[in-house]
Amino acid sequence: MRHRTNLKPEPTGAAGAPKARSSVRPVIPPNNDVWRILFLMGAAVRLISAYVNIVHDCDEVFNYWEPLHQLLYGYGKQTWEYSPLFALRSYFYLLIHMVVAGPIRVIAGEHFGKTAVFYAVRSALGVTQAVCDIYLSKALASAAGMNAAGLCWFLLTTNAGMFFASTALLPSSFTMTALTAATAASLQGHQHVVIATAAVGALLGWPFAALALLPVCLRFSQANLLMYNVGGEGDSQLYGTEGPLFYFRNMANNLNVILPLALLLFAVDLLAALRPPLSPDVPLDQSRVGLYITYSAFPIWLTAMSLAAHKEERFLYVVYPVMCMAAALALSMAPEAAGNIVPKSMRVKVVGGMHHLVGLLLCVYLLLSVARIAALLANYGAPMQILRSLPPADATLEPSDGGLKYVCVGDEWHRFPSAFFLPSPKYRLAFIDSSFGGLLPADFNSTGLGTSGASPFLNGANRKAAEHLHPSAACDFLVEFQRLNQNGRVPEEWNEKESVQSSQVSGVWHIVAKKAFLDASQSPTLTRALYIPVLSGKKNVFGQYLLLQRGS
Repeated sequence: MRHRTNLKPEPTGAAGAPKARSSVRPVIPPNNDVWRILFLMGAAVRLISAYVNIVHDCDEVFNYWEPLHQLLYGYGKQTWEYSPLFALRSYFYLLIHMVVAGPIRVIAGEHFGKTAVFYAVRSALGVTQAVCDIYLSKALASAAGMNAAGLCWFLLTTNAGMFFASTALLPSSFTMTALTAATAASLQGHQHVVIATAAVGALLGWPFAALALLPVCLRFSQANLLMYNVGGEGDSQLYGTEGPLFYFRNMANNLNVILPLALLLFAVDLLAALRPPLSPDVPLDQSRVGLYITYSAFPIWLTAMSLAAHKEERFLYVVYPVMCMAAALALSMAPEAAGNIVPKSMRVKVVGGMHHLVGLLLCVYLLLSVARIAALLANYGAPMQILRSLPPADATLEPSDGGLKYVCVGDEWHRFPSAFFLPSPKYRLAFIDSSFGGLLPADFNSTGLGTSGASPFLNGANRKAAEHLHPSAACDFLVEFQRLNQNGRVPEEWNEKESVQSSQVSGVWHIVAKKAFLDASQSPTLTRALYIPVLSGKKNVFGQYLLLQRGS
């Protein structure tokens, strides 16, 4: 039995490039009904993510959710990047999301409806990514066959990294979605769509592109951000540095087997191409050029980001879809590659065995993805959950009468999920003094300047500003994390509703809500990263995440 190479040239293709077909039997038939079903399944996964996903990074909260809250409700926290003095962040990216957030705000109101806005924006982001996932998978069907396309959709839809990134309000996620669409358009030869989506992703999302067409009189925040990060005018290392293996560890957690498969694509393709193409008129290499060009975004971006000292997980969101595509191609070609390196008499048996091995690998991949998602949701979901227990503010008190309720955070400031989780305009987030020695956000200007004003104490050197701190005696509620006592037990007072001693603020506090929260410093790496039934419960150490109300 002769197995054809995975990317067999065909007479026609987009933009003059030959089409290619996978040698493996298609796992899904090429008809619109099936694509619709797959879209609905993918959208369902994204909507689940929109509702249960945690906020993974304080940058998402204070650089995107809080400014969006300011645009919608007139108050929120402002980082130094939004100060007109620095102008590193653009409000235009946020205005795009007002298309969804604005109408929901009007419909749901300003009280408990704020969470409806939060989840509506997330849902819109997730469904948009689901559309682009289908677009890329259908394009790959034309370029590499239905088997590769089905695998690509499966990997895009089910991996933990995409589950988290697809509903994050981050420019890197926005650019990830744009790159998904641009990659699909590139495979189909639709260059005008490639240019349009790439421009949208670069101009509105990720700023690292040449933006020289705007008048010099404009204060262009994206160009300022480019100069800050790569032009020598700033020092992003102030916010932490990581070693060269940081991204590999991160991708191993979030993408598991996709990482080695994406890295091995060239080797697998080389083995699969050992036999000459069936059509001597079209060189086999020519049929791979388009796929290699789209794949190159992954190694180029990984190299560029790895060379920077300041590294963050979200920086790699951009190339997650390209990695899924590369892994799908490697999997679809693996049986052919294995058949080409064994004697002819063994090829049928080896190729059949490789099909079973690919199926087994996909099962392992899916289990690891679910374990990763479950671990992060179970271990770190408390900050979003406890704020739902905030009582409605007293309806008789108006802010002008001094009726604001202050929800204070100290050491846990970086886990606050945004003012969208404060149930009333009468609640405000406040920072109290803590062990954190850097610059905390300030309140947006409340004198009418709004986004055009800024605290004079905001600075680009991450220098602490005591003026941004709230007196602890004026806190109405307090959020904090309390670890186990020295005996490894939960302090008895945590189980009482009457009173509890705060580790940060003196006085008597009543427990409003408490949730288990992982003590990462006391828990093993494996069970921190993956949820393993029974073992995670035995090995992980949890403290209590507390919402406290000041007692009388």
